[in-house]
Amino acid sequence: MVDIAAIAGTISALKGAGDIAKAMMGLRDAQAMQTKVIELNNQNLAAQHNALAASEEGAALIARIGELEKEVARLKDWEAEKKRYKLTQLGPGVVALAIQGGRRNGEPFHYICADCASGGKKSYLQAHVSGPYYDQFKCGGCGFEVGIDKGTPPSRSDEPEPYF
Repeated sequence: MVDIAAIAGTISALKGAGDIAKAMMGLRDAQAMQTKVIELNNQNLAAQHNALAASEEGAALIARIGELEKEVARLKDWEAEKKRYKLTQLGPGVVALAIQGGRRNGEPFHYICADCASGGKKSYLQAHVSGPYYDQFKCGGCGFEVGIDKGTPPSRSDEPEPYF
């Protein structure tokens, strides 16, 4: 909001300048005229100062509005993007957002970090270790690492007996 006091000060200074100018019209004495000219200049400077202050505040508010509009647009885009994902359990007590099959738009299947997503950031979980019985993922955003045990390997009955 524009500073009402600055606007009021500008109006008051301009009104004072007008009053001084009216008073000057009736003066014939050079010294009294010079005093009134100085007063008039002071009032004009005060009006300019107040107008500049209001203008600067208005510019700052316009810049802030622009920032907030960008943030709102980013949040709306993120909300639309989040609808492409579904919260999925990777392992006991570990969740991530998985891209839904019908909403992949040509992207490969992937997970994004649930913690980063809750903060409005899309950070991919990258596979560091991938095997038939264990996977390990790391978030590219926050650095979170999780290992997922996918079960125990079957025992091999065809192993030879030791020789001792």
